[in-house]
Order: sequence, then C-alpha cells, then structure tokens
Amino acid sequence: MKIAIIGTGVMGSAIIASLIREEVFTPSKIIAVDVDGKKLGGLKRKFGVKTEKSIHDATKEAEIILLAVKPQSLKIVCHNWRGDKPIVSILAGVRMATLKKITGSKKIVRVMPNTPAQVGMGVSGWIASKAVTKSEKVLVRKILESFGETAEVKNENMLDIITAISGSGPAYFFAFAEALEEAAKKIGLGKLSTAFVGGTFFGAAKLADTSEIPFAKLRENVTSKGGTTAAALAVFEKAGLKKIVTRAVFAAKKRAEELGK
Repeated sequence: MKIAIIGTGVMGSAIIASLIREEVFTPSKIIAVDVDGKKLGGLKRKFGVKTEKSIHDATKEAEIILLAVKPQSLKIVCHNWRGDKPIVSILAGVRMATLKKITGSKKIVRVMPNTPAQVGMGVSGWIASKAVTKSEKVLVRKILESFGETAEVKNENMLDIITAISGSGPAYFFAFAEALEEAAKKIGLGKLSTAFVGGTFFGAAKLADTSEIPFAKLRENVTSKGGTTAAALAVFEKAGLKKIVTRAVFAAKKRAEELGK
C-alpha cells in the first residue's frame, strides 16, 4: 500500500519522517506532492521517497491520501481532481462536508494534530466518516500514532474544542515562556535567561509526563506557604490568570467554528 502526502511544509515533512521512523510505510511507499521542486528534491535526498508535483499523478498510485496543504489552497490543489480513496485531512477548520464536496470521496478522516508532532510528541484528535472501513481506521490510527498520541472522537464539533486546547496550545506555552524569558532578562539573568526558562519548561513537562500526579498537586509541591513561589502565584491569581486562559480558549474555539463555516 502507498500513501500520498499532499503538501510538504512543516507538518507534511514531519509526518513523512515519522512514518518512516516508525516503519508504518517504507520510503518507496510514500509519494510526496508539492509544487515546490526544491522541497521535493530535499525530501527525496533525505528520505528516498517518491515525489510528484501533481495530486493527479500521485493519486494514481496511492491507496490513501493525506492532505497537509494550507486550508486556503485546498480548492487550487484539488482543481479538476476527484477520487473515492480514503482522504486524511489535517487542514484546520475545513469540515468533513467541505472535504467530501471538493474531493468527491465519501471516505473522509479529519484530524486536528499539533506542532509537537515534529518531534514525535504530538496530540491528535480525529473523526472518520461512516464510509471509512475498520481496516482503514486501523491504518489511520497507525499513521497518527507514528507522531504522537491520538484519540478518536464521535462528534466533529469536538475538533473545534481540541483545536482550542491542543492545536493552539503549544503557542500558549511558548507565549508564557517568552514572557518569562523577558522577565528573567529584566531582573538580571541576562544571557542565561533562555537556557534557564527552556530547561525549566522541559523539566516541568517531563515531570508532569512521568509522575502521574495531577497538575494542581504538582503546583502545590513547588509552593511553600509564604515563600517565593507563593508570592508569584498570588500575582497570577490577582490578575485573574485562570479567567484569562478560559477567555483565550473560548476565543480560539469560536474562531475554529468560524473557519468551518
């Protein structure tokens, strides 16, 4: 079986690397598709995959198709192309009904991954149309698990929620890290700021991932009554950090819903 990866940007390239690393597909069974010949040349040299510039040529060979182009490019990429093969889409905001209309396929799998997929630590929510068979679902799960954790949902609206949490979530953490880095520089940490902030975030994430202790308890474990951490957290509480985060998540969810209309 062959897979066509349509679009070889950050996510498309990361998925190709993951599929090969986890041995879901061998390089000869992967067809990378992009209008950018330079990108294709780089992927061919690095991984040994097959390459095509047109979805029409690639899908003649491939049994499953993964769309990783920008949402606004979907109609252009699929211009004059129709098919009935399984379509796996990671396009944010593009709903299953739209994908069916544009591609002609009844076998649609819509996925909401996130950028940590680049390092094999992604989190993906997905939903499949009724026409997708059990064996096809098994393959989809293997594809998604090659670059991280995955969970199938039964309601497409859940993907808007997942988008607001895990899809956009890495940016929330990076924004906080950016703010902490700036604060570190202001109080005099200087060139060490980036290393200490990055190390702290990585260490905290690793601790949370391996300890199975709830986030609230992990926070409490760092906080001594009347200590330095308590002083900092009091500022967060006074500023309404939880309310700010909740408003931000609702804004992201609303925007995801708007993009799907």
